[in-house]
Amino acid sequence: MKNWWKFFVVVFPLHYCLAQQPILGGCGEPCRNRDVVMTNDKVLGVWYLHASIPRFYEEDMKCTYVNITELGDNHLYFTKQEYNNVTNENRETYGAIEYTNEGATSFFYTDLMLPFDYQTVALTKDYWVLVTCNDCGFYSSDGAGLYTYVFTRLQYPPCDLNREVIEILKVCDIEKRYIVDQDQNNCPYC
Repeated sequence: MKNWWKFFVVVFPLHYCLAQQPILGGCGEPCRNRDVVMTNDKVLGVWYLHASIPRFYEEDMKCTYVNITELGDNHLYFTKQEYNNVTNENRETYGAIEYTNEGATSFFYTDLMLPFDYQTVALTKDYWVLVTCNDCGFYSSDGAGLYTYVFTRLQYPPCDLNREVIEILKVCDIEKRYIVDQDQNNCPYC
């Protein structure tokens, strides 16, 4: 059992670093949009994951959506539902969201008790684009990478919305080839 733990301690961070879009020169300030104004009213409700650069543990997921409810000023509660294609199981996670009016956004997952920090790059009534950059410490600057999440209000958004989001991601130097579309078909919603 001790060897399994050592294996996990080495492989998990390595896999975490490799499952990113590489950025030459490190993280810096990825894609800061100073025009974003966040309020509870703009974020509350159901958001469907439309596309992402997923973390390795999100690669087999489909039908992901987040329901956000209000806790107070700049504090929100979320429930995230997703379906695993491999195990055929639903997964539900909970947590809190804190944000600044300028778009700095943190998701705190209850089961992990760790913050995941993002920058909201764009927020409209139709879509919400989040970007985060993780620098893997022991890696060189070439080991840094971006993750991005594109949430939409509609489960099947129109094509013109896709083009608009792709243009936003280009400003962040995120290539379309790294973006994975989220499967929202045949979802086992209750």
